Amino acid sequence: MKKADKDKEELKIKIKKIFTNIRNEINNREDELLNDVDKEFHIEYFNEGNIKEYEKLPNNVKFQL
Repeated sequence: MKKADKDKEELKIKIKKIFTNIRNEINNREDELLNDVDKEFHIEYFNEGNIKEYEKLPNNVKFQL
């Protein structure tokens, strides 16, 4: 019985480790995807080229924007 209990506990520990690793990988992937979204949004809407072009505009046009 002691051997069976020990085997059961070891199996439960292995299962917990596997699921902890899965959760960590999912969290890491989520972080990567969120960072990718931020990066793409930044490139699309706040492109340095757009900012430089804006700075070249006359002040009266800037004011209207």
